[in-house]
Amino acid sequence: MLTSIFVVVFGVVFAYFATINTNQISVNFGFYQLTNSPIYLVVLISAAIGMLLTAVLYFLRFMSTYFTIGSKEKDIKEANKRIAELTKDLHKIELENERLRTKAGNNDYDEDSL
Repeated sequence: MLTSIFVVVFGVVFAYFATINTNQISVNFGFYQLTNSPIYLVVLISAAIGMLLTAVLYFLRFMSTYFTIGSKEKDIKEANKRIAELTKDLHKIELENERLRTKAGNNDYDEDSL
């Protein structure tokens, strides 16, 4: 809805601009010259080219960010797997340590043990 309102307002403003600026101008593109072009058409085409270039640059930046985030998410998943493996290994070592203490006769009661 908001986009529709914006498009209508922009269209009305541009239509008013186009009716005021109907003078003919020449535009030079290096060796090529475009003659007898209305000012409003030159402005409209320039704005469209600017928006197109902006959209392309935004898309390239978006893709770069997308791949960077994907890489970081993969690293996080691998780190979480490694943390889980290390936690399992730690638990096994604690159990083995407790088993060896019991076998050696050191039955000191540890309030922090499992």
